[in-house]
Parts: sequence; structure tokens; C-alpha cells
Amino acid sequence: MSEILGIQPVEKYGKVLIVDDEPELREVVRQVLEAQRLNVTIAENGKQALQILEQEKFDVILSDVQMPEMDGMQFLESMCLKGNQTPLVFYSGFYEKDMLRKSMQLGAFDFLEKPIGAKKLLQVIDNAAEVGVLQRKISFIRDRKNYKLYDFIAEYEKRIAQLRLLNYSTNTTQEAS
Repeated sequence: MSEILGIQPVEKYGKVLIVDDEPELREVVRQVLEAQRLNVTIAENGKQALQILEQEKFDVILSDVQMPEMDGMQFLESMCLKGNQTPLVFYSGFYEKDMLRKSMQLGAFDFLEKPIGAKKLLQVIDNAAEVGVLQRKISFIRDRKNYKLYDFIAEYEKRIAQLRLLNYSTNTTQEAS
């Protein structure tokens, strides 16, 4: 049991992969995240991000949707096919409800509209990182087939649903205003 309780973020202060083809925006986001002691890695598109994911693990992935070579949706689909469950947060200046719906169906944790305030961005990353830890704990329990711990799965899944709903509620409240 102590093994499952010890599952924490990938790194002490959290590790985030930023996937965006706009250098200026990447740098601004990097500075915001690094100011919070997060470890940031950069990719210019989905193709490059997939190569990075083969070598490193991350707590959260923050990705633009529209990029050359491999866009965000193709990147998310490829991640899913490879079994990578790292929580992915999309952000885009081109917000469409169909895009939001499709990203959530593919398993994205959230979809933020640019410009994004630093406080909102950090809150979403924190929630997504918590989901990642809970997902790793669920995988740990299922892999060990430890039925004594199965009660934790329901508790963790309930918390994941709460975090997703919290972000969804926050986004729809912002839309209405």
C-alpha cells in the first residue's frame, strides 16, 4: 500500500511539455511555468513532441492545436495509439465548439482559448498533473491485481471526474461572460 501512496509527479516540481510552433508564445508560457519552478521542455510541433515522449515522461502536455507537420489533434491521436496517458491541455486562438468536443472525445484534459491568464493556466496544469498522478495510481493497482486496493480506484476516478468537471465548469462560465 505504501508503494501506491508514494506515486507522485514525475519530478519534484512537475514536468511540462509545451508543443507550439509560435516561438514568442512558447517563451512567454515557459517563463510563466518556470517562475513556478516547473521543468519545461519545448517542441515545435506534434511530430517533434512524439519523439521527445519516446525519451521522457511528463506530468502535463500543453499543446497548440494548429501547427505545421502534425497538428495538435493528430498529436493527441498518436499519443493515444501509443498508450501515452499524459494529461494534455489544448490551447488555441481558434476556438470552435466542434474542436472542443473532438478534443475531449479523444481524451484531452482541457481546452483553453488564447489569450490565457497565468493564474488560469497554472490552475489547469495543477489539476491536470493531479489527474496524471491518479491515473498512474490506478494503473499501478490494476497492474498488480491487488483487489484489496480496488476501493481506491473508485475514489481516484471520482476525483478525476471532479477535476475535469471543475475545468469544464470554469470554461463554460468564462464563455457565458
